[in-house]
Amino acid sequence: MPTRIAWRPLPAQIGVVLAFALLPLWLRVPQIPLFAPLYVTRFALFLPMLLAIGGWLIAGMPGLGALRRADGGGGHWRRGSALCLLVLAAWAALSTQWAFIRFREPDVAGTAALGFCVVALFAVVVACVASPRAIVAALAFGVVWSAPIVIVQALQQSWIALRALGEFPITADMLGVSLLRAGDLTYVRPYGLMPHPNTAAGVLLVGTLAAAAMLFARGHTWRGRLIRLGGAAVVTLGVSALLLTFSRAAWLGLAAGGVTGAILLLRHLRRREIWLPLALTIGSVMVVGVVWFAAYRPFVSARTLGDSAADGGQESIELRSVSDRLVFIDFALRSIRERPLIGVGMGNFPWRTSYYLAETFYDLRGDNVHHIYLSVWAELGTIGLILFGSALVCGSIAVLQARPMTPARAGLFAVVVALAVVGWFDHYPWTLLHFQVALWGCLAAAGKDRTEGKGLRTEQKQDAKQNHLDMV
Repeated sequence: MPTRIAWRPLPAQIGVVLAFALLPLWLRVPQIPLFAPLYVTRFALFLPMLLAIGGWLIAGMPGLGALRRADGGGGHWRRGSALCLLVLAAWAALSTQWAFIRFREPDVAGTAALGFCVVALFAVVVACVASPRAIVAALAFGVVWSAPIVIVQALQQSWIALRALGEFPITADMLGVSLLRAGDLTYVRPYGLMPHPNTAAGVLLVGTLAAAAMLFARGHTWRGRLIRLGGAAVVTLGVSALLLTFSRAAWLGLAAGGVTGAILLLRHLRRREIWLPLALTIGSVMVVGVVWFAAYRPFVSARTLGDSAADGGQESIELRSVSDRLVFIDFALRSIRERPLIGVGMGNFPWRTSYYLAETFYDLRGDNVHHIYLSVWAELGTIGLILFGSALVCGSIAVLQARPMTPARAGLFAVVVALAVVGWFDHYPWTLLHFQVALWGCLAAAGKDRTEGKGLRTEQKQDAKQNHLDMV
């Protein structure tokens, strides 16, 4: 009986690992009849999330007792973060009742709210049963299989016929494809298996920062050396692909996350076994950066400086992008003034902007504001923003208080910091399921204290003892 009890969390743990490994995949599957009209349920990622949550519930919610008791360092903050996240999800679900477009398109708020509710439950499962090292391995694996797709697309300047995996057809002459121009030169930004180069960069950012934790693996055995060298290879591969996406927000996120991880793991630099893989990583990344800059210098200038001369005297694509984002920031502030307390409803801000645009001469379509904090405020009001900020801050304090600060936990928290920084310049950490999973799942895993594993084993032993007494 004890052996069977010990295996109970396994389905949930498998679901967690599969979900993180599938983050770079935008593939949509046939509709689940139970959720017929709701778009979010068609993502392949949704299935392992349901496996994790369902497996955890069937197993009797192992680890929940430790989370509820606030065991371990930072336990009270972890419990507070989980509670705020669950209340935020409930508030998002409630917002369907006053959503701006609820009568015309009720599924807009419904699908957004359902997705976030599932993410919140998934984060609780991660906090209860998941292993930070297993999540790091899953995210690193995501880089291994997704980065080569991005690199080949960039070199080939088109899609590579992976339609069965959900790849979007992209060529330079297609309307709406994300391009860079430098004089007579045109560069098609790679999409990977995501719907936009910025989101492709986002998943590469998440996986690369997590894989950096592998550089600090312990042990002088061949296994430890292999993990560290594998981490060096994955980080180099991830940075190479990330540079080719030309995502400025992801570059800033990588810098912020890298600095955060380095500070948290500063004491590990005394370990001599990590010096070689660190030197190899730094050297290889520098070489990749120099080669990339030499090969794409005109596009780097156009992308980072908005150089109109590089565009052949035409209107700069980058300046147009900045001006469009300013328009939506203004719309977000306007929407917040109109509904400061409860917002326009989960997922409804793009529809609200469509009505604003109808009153202007702008050649734009309704879209999200490229700023997650304004997006949360506009959609869920001041109440939602307070809950969002509280969940994020409490979870971060829990990470910093939990002991020990292992490389895996530091790498996952670096992901959280990176996405929080990206959120100042793009909307996907709030609006897209994949990045909601990355943000809240990594935050939940990064706060795990060493004593929580003991708490879970204690719960299992108690369950086994009780089952034995029941049988007797």
